[in-house]
Amino acid sequence: MLLTVQTNVTDCPDLNVTDCPDLNVTDCPDLNVTDCPDLNVTDCPDLNVTDCPDLNVTDCPDLNVTDCPDLNVTDCPDLNATDCPDQCY
Repeated sequence: MLLTVQTNVTDCPDLNVTDCPDLNVTDCPDLNVTDCPDLNVTDCPDLNVTDCPDLNVTDCPDLNVTDCPDLNVTDCPDLNATDCPDQCY
């Protein structure tokens, strides 16, 4: 289920997921994106990649945050917010 959403970036003002390669989670210690082999975590040493095996970070069109309730994204209009009621609406 794809939704056009407005996301909450109150706690992650620097989060950039326009293209995803520069994803900044400096202020998102609870970001959880398990098994994302293409995710660039060069600057995200504390990134927890455990519960989002279907996360697509190529350009974020179908980003699945089913198991990432704390994920805050600004530039992913098709973000699947089914299980992110508090962050994606």
